Amino acid sequence: MKPRYFVTPHTSRPGTWKLEIPASVSGRRIKRFFKTEAEAWAQGPALLEALQKTGTDGLRDKDQGGLSMRGAIRDYIATKSKSSQDHKDKIERVCARLLEEFGGSVANVTPLKAGRWFDAIEGSPTTRAGWHRYASGFFAWCVDMELIDRNPLRRIKPPKAEPKRSLVTASEMVTILAEEMSDELRAWFLLGGFAGLRSIEVRRMRWEDVDAARGEIEIRREVSKQSTGLPERIVDFTEPLTKRAAFFLDDKKKGLILPPASLRIYQERQGLIVRLHELGKLPWSKFPENALRHSYATYHLGRCQDAGKTAHQLGHSSTAMVKRVYAVPSRRADWRAWWAV
Repeated sequence: MKPRYFVTPHTSRPGTWKLEIPASVSGRRIKRFFKTEAEAWAQGPALLEALQKTGTDGLRDKDQGGLSMRGAIRDYIATKSKSSQDHKDKIERVCARLLEEFGGSVANVTPLKAGRWFDAIEGSPTTRAGWHRYASGFFAWCVDMELIDRNPLRRIKPPKAEPKRSLVTASEMVTILAEEMSDELRAWFLLGGFAGLRSIEVRRMRWEDVDAARGEIEIRREVSKQSTGLPERIVDFTEPLTKRAAFFLDDKKKGLILPPASLRIYQERQGLIVRLHELGKLPWSKFPENALRHSYATYHLGRCQDAGKTAHQLGHSSTAMVKRVYAVPSRRADWRAWWAV
């Protein structure tokens, strides 16, 4: 006779034991997680008895055991320690809202409950789409960690987000670059604005990846964004980078451009922007999200009039994103001024 349930160590979470009832018993696979092996074995017969009496429907409104929401959120946030501060802030804000709504085990969050939670989120379509994306990211991680079988938000269609179109003007960029700042922060501004690199790519890059002598920037496979787009690429120097080639030719600049897991650059950037805003030199007190890459893309497309070329420089595998997000009307005077910075 085949065993009706199994108890095994949870490989993704050391110190946790998984009780699993195969789909052949109840029509779908049932998993529960426990702190001790003895507790897992002890709960097996009770779970089988409940299945025999009420089927899987009888388990939906009961505490399904396993890792608590608080514990799952704690572990999920820990996996994002190397993300940008802005990204971490959003994750923590969404997770805090989830924790307010859902207590007990993460396995207790059903699609119906998740739908009611999301319906209560207020804001513009773009704001609500962001909440859906971040909450769904958490539940997708829970699926990967085998804490739950399915993402409870999978059937909830998010509203269509309006793409953000945050552009920095040439005069604003000149104002920023005229300020005293660390070489790391200056590299972040230059590579984002005049090479279109993602912030995550700059954080993973080394000074040696920027070949000022050849006028090329190598985006290695381990540097590029892995989820979408080109796995690796070469980005050409633009005029503003060529003018500042000496900045990158310094032999003392070696290793990672940005210090890993450090808030210093984020805090330095925010302090610089706030100071310039208070002096009336910049219109915003917080640097617009993705503004450097958006500016590069819009001004690059305005100059070359070729979505394919712009997409390749940005690392996109198709022109769809360029046409949807970056095809913002740009006057000839605007993009000419940008490349003349």
